[in-house]
Amino acid sequence: MNIKLSHPYFPHPINLYDTPLERSLVLLIADHFNIAANAVENPNQPHHEEGYQQYAKRAKQAATNHKGMSYLYDEVLPYCDGSTVMPFLDGRMAIGTAGETNWYIKEGLPVFAIFATREITSAELRRFERDHRSGLFDVRPFTEEEKILIMANNPSLVVPHEETRLRTQIVYGGAKRPFEVSHLVRLPIPPGFYPNKK
Repeated sequence: MNIKLSHPYFPHPINLYDTPLERSLVLLIADHFNIAANAVENPNQPHHEEGYQQYAKRAKQAATNHKGMSYLYDEVLPYCDGSTVMPFLDGRMAIGTAGETNWYIKEGLPVFAIFATREITSAELRRFERDHRSGLFDVRPFTEEEKILIMANNPSLVVPHEETRLRTQIVYGGAKRPFEVSHLVRLPIPPGFYPNKK
């Protein structure tokens, strides 16, 4: 069965934002579904940041429990016809990307994973950044078993909240951890990760 998406959502860890790897992954998704790159809904866009901020501001004024993150679930995800997620290089997903993928699973919409086709080295990643057709990554549908694990936030596929923070940031709220090494990081949270915590 060949499933085609015309407007896929692209959940991916924040430490991929604004990197050459992110740009190549968008092109990979576009090529896989034979669509224009701008048809791939990347949450890392200025209008989404603005939407997030406005949504959080309205929620605060209305004294509701909604957070800015609800913006994506209410204003973005429903307008896409499926999802194509980029996990960390160990194949496990950041907690936020898993949540967004879970939304599509619950809606009965197609969900896809980007996966490595061979050993990932720094040289291979640089090559993919220059040429998204290098064959390092491909796109495939999640299996039914994987969907069940995602829906359960099973740690074999989903990285817990604190570990997701550690994988994506060197210091909380500060510099991003390079995506290439983020899958190598493990709990516990090291001293100084939360700079304002005494």
